[in-house]
Amino acid sequence: MTNHSSIQFLYHGLIVSCQAPIDSPLHDPYAIAAMAQAAVNNGAVGVRIDTPSHIREVRQRVTVPIIGLWKQVISGSNTLRLSFIMLLWQKPEQTLSL
Repeated sequence: MTNHSSIQFLYHGLIVSCQAPIDSPLHDPYAIAAMAQAAVNNGAVGVRIDTPSHIREVRQRVTVPIIGLWKQVISGSNTLRLSFIMLLWQKPEQTLSL
């Protein structure tokens, strides 16, 4: 599947955001990957995942595109910093940085 056809595939499907607050017991790569796998098993065409460790774990369990978005709070403020956003396919050479 090419990057263009993957984007078209995502356009008409459900993308499920699988994330948990940092202080949640669910903020664990294994738990997030299980949620992502459940979403895909039930029809999600892609998943939105936060943090590199969660993305790595999810990639081992699902083959749908992953939208990786790493949000970080800047200490001492209420400012949110967006570290990266990527659309990841099955192979590293298919990664699209946005």
